[in-house]
Amino acid sequence: MNFAQIKLAGLLAGISALCAISALIFVRHTDSALENGNLYIAEEVFTDIAEIQISTPSGQVTLLPEGHLWQVKEADYYYADFNLMHNLLTSLKTARIANKQNTTPNLITELNLQTSGDKKTLASSLSIKDAQGRVVEHILLGASTPDKEGTFAMRPTDTSIYTLNQYINFPKQLFSWVQQPITSIEENNIQQLKLNNKQYRRKDKSYPFQTQQGKDLAPSDFAQILQIFQYLPFEKVISAQNFDDTLYPNRAYISLTEFDGLVRNIEILTDNNVYWLKQTFSTTPLPTRQTNDYIKNNSFLYDGWYFQISPIEGKRLFTYANG
Repeated sequence: MNFAQIKLAGLLAGISALCAISALIFVRHTDSALENGNLYIAEEVFTDIAEIQISTPSGQVTLLPEGHLWQVKEADYYYADFNLMHNLLTSLKTARIANKQNTTPNLITELNLQTSGDKKTLASSLSIKDAQGRVVEHILLGASTPDKEGTFAMRPTDTSIYTLNQYINFPKQLFSWVQQPITSIEENNIQQLKLNNKQYRRKDKSYPFQTQQGKDLAPSDFAQILQIFQYLPFEKVISAQNFDDTLYPNRAYISLTEFDGLVRNIEILTDNNVYWLKQTFSTTPLPTRQTNDYIKNNSFLYDGWYFQISPIEGKRLFTYANG
């Protein structure tokens, strides 16, 4: 073989190697690109969910399906917030891959995907179990993308970090996971207010409240107590079967009657600056159809439950009720 042939053979070998490398790079790039736009969590994962467990740097919550609703195990199986669960499941079901990159120790820390160490950079862990108790999905969720429209995620056994096109985050406090508040009442809807045995009533929204003797009372007399009931959240909830009411011997009673016939019967129990509230529904003799429907659809959220409210609001309500 002469020099020209040797040179030609070397050139062909170089071209062949270059083509092989180019083909390999193209295949890898194509494989990665093919994942973009795909669902991150397979659709079949959501067909038979028996439990979703979420661990964050601030705590853990276990979500269990109950009919078309969800319950929070750590809140004595009280009901999870309807909108929160809808948004969470929608985000998980529709999360698609926007980008993929290889993991590095620095990147894991930077994107808050580490599972131990500095609490500020810890990942949130989400695992899904089926009816047989098998973990069918386990993902780690880290920081959000700079535009707050996506989330960085990875699986514990994976070597890749994915950018998802959904912003997925979780409440920091347990009571933020449950259906809130206890009451959400507009002041104009209140027709009658009963504090223990004292009763105040008005004929119309434009009229002042009157005592049973017919004495008019200024709206300011009721402004503070009605303001509390406009949005009254709770900090803890316990089912009646697990609640010992004998530990709270001091009681006060408040009744709120609305113009549509809905009556909220509220009992406040307290001892040592701890306040619990129990609420039940009843109606006036002629309630509206909407009121009956409301009671039918919402009484399960209150019947058989005790709610712990903040000492500030609890003390105010207890003091008002006892005059």
